[in-house]
Amino acid sequence: MTTSFLAALLLTAAILAGIVLFIRAVLWLREKDAQIIAFRVDRFTRTVQLREGTLIVRALPSGQVVYQFEPHLSPAVAPATPPPRVYDIPDPSPADLQDDALRKLAIDILVRSEEKYGPKGKDILPADDYGGDPSRWVKAVRIMKPHGVVAVPGKGTWIVNPNLTLQDLRIRLVNKQPPPLMMSFATPPSGNGGNESDPGSP
Repeated sequence: MTTSFLAALLLTAAILAGIVLFIRAVLWLREKDAQIIAFRVDRFTRTVQLREGTLIVRALPSGQVVYQFEPHLSPAVAPATPPPRVYDIPDPSPADLQDDALRKLAIDILVRSEEKYGPKGKDILPADDYGGDPSRWVKAVRIMKPHGVVAVPGKGTWIVNPNLTLQDLRIRLVNKQPPPLMMSFATPPSGNGGNESDPGSP
């Protein structure tokens, strides 16, 4: 066996070992990448349990917000009354946030909501159930929006902030506490999905 043959044999073995190490490194990186993606999805996902189902809010890395509503599975029952109208809730204006009359009206809506759904509930009493001018209801609810209140077309209006209940939000408004940070991801999609036109729009 010549020296050149041994050298060629060793070189071939080294190349094969390098290829094996490269393949293992690629597989390891793919596994870690999948773990990172799973972590990111979990980090920017909010799940809120509601009376009628589960609302899932996902903030994608691209900045897009994805909403998914999963109703509770139950036998189909014909509704005794038509579902409440759901109005689009626009962002509040600076004047709205400083309007003490609207704040008191929002507190009253929350009190009535607590009476119907309980202090730990998250449902906001619909405008039709509250009564009065729907445009006033819209303006009062819109100042709750920065605290994590959204209107889901065809479903209802809820608190999606996982850290707040009806009672918590009422206390915040009574004490004039500022809204929590990092709730901008909960802004609902534009449009009202075929519901009544917004009576509170300027």
